[in-house]
Amino acid sequence: MFRLAFQQELTERKRLSAIESNSSFAWGVPMSKRAGDRLEFIEPLLPTLVEKPPEGGDWIHEVKFDGYRSQIVIDDEGVRIFTRRGLDWKAKYRDLTAAAKLLGVESAIIDGEIIVLNEAGLSDFRALRSAITRRQHDLYFVAFDGREP
Repeated sequence: MFRLAFQQELTERKRLSAIESNSSFAWGVPMSKRAGDRLEFIEPLLPTLVEKPPEGGDWIHEVKFDGYRSQIVIDDEGVRIFTRRGLDWKAKYRDLTAAAKLLGVESAIIDGEIIVLNEAGLSDFRALRSAITRRQHDLYFVAFDGREP
C-alpha cells in the first residue's frame, strides 16, 4: 500500500504564493511569525491510501509507517510536539522533546511520524503504544518535511 502525499504542482503554487506574500513556509503551507509570536500548529496535509500509485511524474509518494503522525514545533519558548489533530503531547514524548531541543535551530516546524521498530526493522504500532508509557528510548521521529522559518 502507498500513502499518496500531494501533487507537486499544487505544492509549488503554495510555495510561490508564500514567497510572494513574504511569509515563511512549512510543509507546503504558508505560515507567518511576527517577533515574539509563537509558531502555531499547522493542520497536516493527510495522504490518501491507494492500492497502487498513480502514474506520471506529478506525484510525490511517502512510505506508510505504522505510527502517530506528529509535528514538532520549535520556537523561542521551547519545543512542542503535536498530534495530527493539534493536541500538545510533549509531556508524553519526553525523550523526543529533549532531542528536538538539541537540533540547534531557532525555529522550525517539522512534519513526521513517531514510530517504534520491531526486530525486523519495521514500524510496529502495538509496540509504539507500549513504548510511549514504558520505553521512551525506543521512540523514533521520522521527519517527512521541515523548514526553518
